[in-house]
Amino acid sequence: MISLFNTIIYNPIYNALIFLMGTFSWVDLGVAVVLLTVLVKFALFPLAKGAVTTQEAMKVAKPELDAIQTKFKKIKNPTAEQRQEMGKETLAVYKEYGIKPFSSFGTLLIQIPIFLALYWIFLSGGLPEVRTDILYPFVQTPEAVHMTFLGLFDISGKSIWLALLAGITQYIYLHFSMGKVDVSKNGQRFGALGADFGKTLQVQMKYGLPILIVFVAYISSVIALYFIATNLYILAQDAVIKRKPKETTPEIVS
Repeated sequence: MISLFNTIIYNPIYNALIFLMGTFSWVDLGVAVVLLTVLVKFALFPLAKGAVTTQEAMKVAKPELDAIQTKFKKIKNPTAEQRQEMGKETLAVYKEYGIKPFSSFGTLLIQIPIFLALYWIFLSGGLPEVRTDILYPFVQTPEAVHMTFLGLFDISGKSIWLALLAGITQYIYLHFSMGKVDVSKNGQRFGALGADFGKTLQVQMKYGLPILIVFVAYISSVIALYFIATNLYILAQDAVIKRKPKETTPEIVS
């Protein structure tokens, strides 16, 4: 299993980092991580586009989905048939709006091994000393591996500033992707959330996930850079995907 992970994930990512630093003298390790993250995200664009499209469709279909939820909430002890009916109505709305609820899982599953590989490269001492034994023949060994990102952050260790920036960019991304989270219901505040799992989950994700990211990113500056580059890239990518073409005004022929 470890051998398969090294062959498919670890070695290609390690070689990509060394290739970037060996080919471009101005690229330090931090810049190489950022560039690699952007390249991976760009390669996953087709999957990401489907996920964003589904996200936007969910917003449009929300009134109908809320109506279904409200309809069945009135039933105190729903039977199995009633639960099945709710599922059928929900799936019908998904089909009508082209919603694929599991479309974002693909990109998430691909990111996990990349995340682990980046962490393992530093945990196993793969840098700054270059492991020439696992380099591909076409990969040139850099004269030196510069571990200081932009001359500011030593990414061989931890950085609270990069970790905080990772959390901030995560919050900004969730703020724009999720929109405003309504935490009120019938004039009440958080007390009403116990009966609404969906809203509770949204609140926890929007405000809890960035805090979690800060703690995870503090493990290693490389991980922090990965999160920062990912969040900024996704923000730009979503803006491009969601951008609507300008409507052209037809010419009036006199």
